[in-house]
Amino acid sequence: MITSELALTLHAAVELKMKPQDLMKALKLIETEFENVNFADQPVDIIAAYIHHIYLSAPGPMRSTLMKIICELELSSPNSIVEQYDLDKLIALSIDQRPGESMQSKVDEEKVAAFRCVSILMRFRKYLPTSILRAMISLYNVPNHNYKGLILAYLLEAVLTNSKIEEIPEISSILVSAFHETGNKGVGALIAYASEHKLPFVLMDRFASRLINPISQYIPTKPEDLEVCTKAISALLRTWPTMLLFGFQNNLLKDIVYCLGHQTEAVILILKDILNLTDQRCITDGFTGLVLYALMKCGMIERLNELASTVPEAASFLSELLPFVSQSDTKLIDLSTSSITVQSNQNNTDIVLKIRKHAQSTESSENVTSIANFKLDDDPSKWDWPNINKILSVILPHNDTEANLAFTNKKLNSIVDQLAGPMYNTPLDSNQNRTLNMIDTLHSFLILLDTNKKLWENFEKNQNLKKAFEKTLTLFQTSEVIPAKCVCATFFEMIAAMICDPTATNTLKKMDLADKLVTFGSTVTTPQNIKLCLSLIKIEKDTLSIDVFRSFLNSQVPTAQQIAIEAIREKKKSAKNFVDAVFKALIIPHVKQIQDPEQMNAAMNLLSELCLDDMECRRAAAEDMQLLDVIASKNHLMLAIFFSIESVIKKLNTQKEITYWMEKGNAKYCKLYDAAFEACYGDTSALASFPSVTLVNGFARIPPHIFGELAKTAEGLAVVEPQVGQLLNLIKAKKKHEIRAALFALAHICSSPLAENLVKDNDIGEAIFNVMNSTDSSLIRGTCVVAFSMFSPSSYISTLISKHDWQFFNFGSRSCVIPINFEQFVGKPDVCEPTMAQVEVIKGEEDKCQLLKRLTSMISFNKAKEEIKSIFKNDQSSFRKSILAKYGHELMATYSVSPDARFFIEVLFKDTPMVGIPKDVKLDRKLEAQCAGKLLEAIVAKPNLLSYNEVQIQECDIDKCKKMGRMMYCDMFLNDDNFKSVAGMTKEQFYALPEPDYSNKRLSWSEANSN
Repeated sequence: MITSELALTLHAAVELKMKPQDLMKALKLIETEFENVNFADQPVDIIAAYIHHIYLSAPGPMRSTLMKIICELELSSPNSIVEQYDLDKLIALSIDQRPGESMQSKVDEEKVAAFRCVSILMRFRKYLPTSILRAMISLYNVPNHNYKGLILAYLLEAVLTNSKIEEIPEISSILVSAFHETGNKGVGALIAYASEHKLPFVLMDRFASRLINPISQYIPTKPEDLEVCTKAISALLRTWPTMLLFGFQNNLLKDIVYCLGHQTEAVILILKDILNLTDQRCITDGFTGLVLYALMKCGMIERLNELASTVPEAASFLSELLPFVSQSDTKLIDLSTSSITVQSNQNNTDIVLKIRKHAQSTESSENVTSIANFKLDDDPSKWDWPNINKILSVILPHNDTEANLAFTNKKLNSIVDQLAGPMYNTPLDSNQNRTLNMIDTLHSFLILLDTNKKLWENFEKNQNLKKAFEKTLTLFQTSEVIPAKCVCATFFEMIAAMICDPTATNTLKKMDLADKLVTFGSTVTTPQNIKLCLSLIKIEKDTLSIDVFRSFLNSQVPTAQQIAIEAIREKKKSAKNFVDAVFKALIIPHVKQIQDPEQMNAAMNLLSELCLDDMECRRAAAEDMQLLDVIASKNHLMLAIFFSIESVIKKLNTQKEITYWMEKGNAKYCKLYDAAFEACYGDTSALASFPSVTLVNGFARIPPHIFGELAKTAEGLAVVEPQVGQLLNLIKAKKKHEIRAALFALAHICSSPLAENLVKDNDIGEAIFNVMNSTDSSLIRGTCVVAFSMFSPSSYISTLISKHDWQFFNFGSRSCVIPINFEQFVGKPDVCEPTMAQVEVIKGEEDKCQLLKRLTSMISFNKAKEEIKSIFKNDQSSFRKSILAKYGHELMATYSVSPDARFFIEVLFKDTPMVGIPKDVKLDRKLEAQCAGKLLEAIVAKPNLLSYNEVQIQECDIDKCKKMGRMMYCDMFLNDDNFKSVAGMTKEQFYALPEPDYSNKRLSWSEANSN
């Protein structure tokens, strides 16, 4: 017996045949009771049948309640119930409702609820019925709605979870189109994943060719219209799985080269993005080399050569390629230390040459050769500035005796008084020449003070200079942008020079400015001003300059630290004694005291870069145990850099580190490597987790690995050797990430010339070839290319690759090891033939089933439609059968049906439920009447919306019962006497009537309602 109030309420809603507006209130009443319903203990088959019947008459927004019931039933059931009871087809109908077909509101509640069902199915069942998938596809193709992004996301998930996705080829079309139109990264990631795991939808015939449709169409497209598409295609082909599957197995590289003459600009952009050529060795050497060689084999150079005379883009690209395709070893110009020093010194003396040239070329009324016979006029406006500059920049720097005389000190202070006082405090915009004179004179002072640093003591009590310095600092703190060439910037240049010299710093202390400068960096907030300050500050060992620079590094201004780090990179090129003055005194203490994670990442990145580029920096860092502890706790993989130093091997617990790498580090290294690889193509999103990855001109080098670093010394190699056997076993593992991790570890060992005998004795190269030849994983095959390209040159590797028909390939200053025979390397392409499900014909309804099936064909649709309309016109009951309604919806779930055909089928069966009401179901008749009574009360209740428990059944007389249309369930509204006068029996006797007497009695009462 059915005692479920939910089932009985739905039953009553069906029996009462409510008007739409009343049904809306009834369904809302049901929804208010959801939190009190135990959905796990419900007669699902009965409820599902009633849902099918109510769905057809419920207004669009009210179908949302039915969708919510379906959601709750699905969540409460251990197994999915939507397909078992054909509820998936109702979800599909709600999704496929076109705009305007249902009641309009700001939010389409029906669709929202239907998509919640989809979300639940994906989350808990990891599966979507094809009916829902095809409904989403149908809606996706309708213009002007906001569900495309949501549908695309669900289709992406469905591709991974639905086992028979190849039965719906439209999905791949939608994904590829969205990829071309928007460059959706989710689609690209899915295709890459599917390529690696050989998912059927990427193996379908013509899927690969569809990827380059925009550049292979018969009518060329304007290059500007292909911008998003070309970036998407190149991004897709920058992974090993997609390149090997599409580029090689499906000959997409060949097709792209073939399109050069058809869509030249777009194709060149794609090729440039894929190759991403640079003349420095980097992490992409193996991938780039293999692709470049393949493109050359496809005739790219010849095709570009043909186009070069008429297409400038082709000529330019060919010119870029020539250094990389000559197959010769290109020698790079190596800048020696002396050449760098000369460059640095040249930069430092530029200002001196300019000042002297200015001083010598400017006309003056007298030829001054000594400050002794040079007088300053009482009126500063009449001062001879050209000769003042000459004295400061030429005469005094070469005459120490005269420079240190008392009268010289007096004159110098007078000049400074004028520059730092009246002239600095007067608006300068009106007199550009005066501004230039001030800047030149201040620079002349710097030249003098640089040659005779004791002269700084002469200005300790100069109040105007002190005020000028204070004003300068304030302007940098408060102004939006300080120009690089202005008086304020020049005064700061003086301050920057003073903090590098102990004597000058002592002058700043006596001016009470030294302490302010120690915190100055944290008070400058404008990025341009921060950058200008740091460009003017030189860093000298054991001077105030270190404290001032550190104040910028420690600043809480979001961009300050990054600007400071970039400034350090620049100073690495020119700073004297960089290791002691900057690395030890500034960078190491800074790293050790950082607490903020983002600041730590930036500092670690700089530390890693410097240690990789400069062995002296690496040794200095290795001496600081506290720093090594910080690195181990914040970025453990980075610690590997220091194991190329023998003292570190002895100092640290090397065996413990090896254990860490064997258990965790090798696996983490794979993620580190992948992040560095992606960063070379502009995707730096993953680098936040791997600050040790350093980019040089946008390209990452291969990250260091503890086994590679240990193998650089004899002592370290002895520690690594016992791990080789275990690593060789791991490359035979079943899990891809374990194989890749072991391959990288072995490759790093093999990269050391010291390991040649170890590599040969264990035949590591042959073991890697065995792995590559036995796997179907493109990712592992690509990793093998990377591994072989890392091997240190030796007779062993040369003999080995020759045996396997591989070769060394040099392109520019880069090289790699690649196969000669691509077909043998990638294997034959896997092809997935599409499968077609069938809908079983209903016995006894063969003719109508055939007519309905013809609707799914574009060719026969119109004729079948007219035949059905003709039959329906003569005999509507012929198609109003649940079995035919279900068959029609099965057709839409199984086949690719046009929008017109879907609409026709939906309209044809809009009044026909797919599921009939179960027969011979025993209901709790009294409870049924009570549920019906609550529904009838709810539709007239005020306020309009009450909760289920708030509804009270009100007693009424017979006339009112008839007038209010309640006679069908009059047993709930009439008192015992009135009921007995109507029924001729008591309520208990009525509830005990057998069927069909009971149902007929209720039906007869419903006909007694007043119109």
